[in-house]
Amino acid sequence: NVSLNDEDGSETFKNVTIVLGTAGDGSVPVVDFPNNATEYPDVGITTTEVDGEVVVVLTGNTSQIEEAMEALEIAPGLGNSEDIDVTVIVTAIESEPTESGEVEIPEATTVDSFIIPVDPAITSTLDLPNVTGPEDPVNETGSGIDLKLD
Repeated sequence: NVSLNDEDGSETFKNVTIVLGTAGDGSVPVVDFPNNATEYPDVGITTTEVDGEVVVVLTGNTSQIEEAMEALEIAPGLGNSEDIDVTVIVTAIESEPTESGEVEIPEATTVDSFIIPVDPAITSTLDLPNVTGPEDPVNETGSGIDLKLD
């Protein structure tokens, strides 16, 4: 959950950056914001891969960024069963930095990191039919080996 500690309504998000990586040899983690086009139309979401990590940056409407972060889905990349390291970097802007002279710095950044444990499990099985036949089928030459040269 990402939210502002804003009692007077004067702060907004400048951006929220999420960095995800794993130690595994498989692909990078998969990030999804379900329904982002309809639920968060005023949020810009950019996703890039940098040095084996996924970097997601959200900008725009503060309340919609909060909603997008609540809906965020993270999954291990294909073939990667390692834990996912997550770092969230939030930068907020004070829109009224001179109110009562109490705010000297109009921008503040905070960073938090955590690990999402991954427990690999088989999620589906493949059923194959039994196939039977002679071990060495006999062909036209009677040898069981069919060789054709053109």
